[in-house]
Amino acid sequence: MLIKMKNLFNHWKLKDQNVMIKICSDVLIADLEIKPVSNDFCFIFIEGRNREINYLQDFATFRSTKIYSEYNYPIFCFVKNIKKFLNNRTDLIKKWNINIIQIDKLKNLDEYSNFCIKELYFILNKKYENIVTIQSDGFFIKNGWEKFILDNNFDYIGSHWQHITGISILENKPKKLQNKLDNFFTQVGNGAFSYRKASKMRKISKTFSKYNLIERNAPNNKKPPEDLFFSLGFMEGICKLPTLKNCCEWSKDPITLDMYEKKASFGFHHPVEFNQYCCNLH
Repeated sequence: MLIKMKNLFNHWKLKDQNVMIKICSDVLIADLEIKPVSNDFCFIFIEGRNREINYLQDFATFRSTKIYSEYNYPIFCFVKNIKKFLNNRTDLIKKWNINIIQIDKLKNLDEYSNFCIKELYFILNKKYENIVTIQSDGFFIKNGWEKFILDNNFDYIGSHWQHITGISILENKPKKLQNKLDNFFTQVGNGAFSYRKASKMRKISKTFSKYNLIERNAPNNKKPPEDLFFSLGFMEGICKLPTLKNCCEWSKDPITLDMYEKKASFGFHHPVEFNQYCCNLH
């Protein structure tokens, strides 16, 4: 199993692989209790590539939502090829409360972001308000996250970005909006492992998706990734802005082995051997 894991993560540096292998191994061998079903939260997993479900990579992600949650919340998997993705593991669909939804292939980050901005929160049944996005390199590592979310009444929270960034309008620039954007800089927050209120995401989408937006100082008029786009909700007061401390409590991006072993956050996105900036914040 260890050899298979190393092959799975061989696009990462060896020492970074070891951190991810440790996290996945712990999740895969942990006891899994039977818990009552609840729709108070749900999880979103998007796989726009044409691939099969992977026992080591995806199961750790899905399993973490069951181990570290109070209830058995539904998982919504948006995938390109349902039959191929399931790979004969239909036994898990009911057991883990997984719902599979077919989407068009997402060829790159722009198409992924466009799907999240213009479709995702409008496809999802409106009874699901409290959303946690998960990825195969971003999921839970400890319990208690529901209380953290509800006690703080977040609208959107992800780990902090290590750089301050912003958004500009490429053309047809309303002066008032451009002035706001010129003065808007943010470090919140990474969308790979994040909590969001669906109604807030729909409102942000309706407000800003009509503009031709670009990421500030990015080459080739690069469009903002979906998480940066949704951070505009902080600028407009649609979303409550979490503190950097809140963001670090929610998730580490990236996470080191020391942070993981100390359970310094509820989840993570991407493992690394060492990251001084994150260490100074946790």
